[in-house]
Amino acid sequence: MNGIHSALRDLSTDAAAGLCTTARFFGAHMHAGRQRVPRQCRVYANCLHALLLVPPLAVVSTHFGSVSPISASCEIAVVIAAAVSWAGLQLVLRPASRWWQQVWRLHLVVILAPIFMVALCGTTVAIALAVVVVFLVPMVWITGIRPAKA
Repeated sequence: MNGIHSALRDLSTDAAAGLCTTARFFGAHMHAGRQRVPRQCRVYANCLHALLLVPPLAVVSTHFGSVSPISASCEIAVVIAAAVSWAGLQLVLRPASRWWQQVWRLHLVVILAPIFMVALCGTTVAIALAVVVVFLVPMVWITGIRPAKA
């Protein structure tokens, strides 16, 4: 979504192939088998991510405290989704975590959630639930997130 997300996942293969990706342009590289994400790369990713989050948060802030309980709940959900998305990006930009692949996949699912959720704030509960299912089910399948086996 921001030119860094997938480029970090593919950093070693992109470097081996000599490809110039956004992450590599901003200095991300492999060192002793580990990904290194320099400050300028993190700043770039955070700025672009902020551009994704500002519009839905601006809409919510102008309508916060709506009289409709559904709208108020939706507004709170947008703020929570934005916070989860932002926190996920911070973890994606720290690839040394042993949970990095799982965080990367989860962030891929939630990165656009605040934008979709704002669009749902003015709809009925049934429409909102239908859109969430239509959005989440393919994303979970595409990203390879599978429930843990018992």
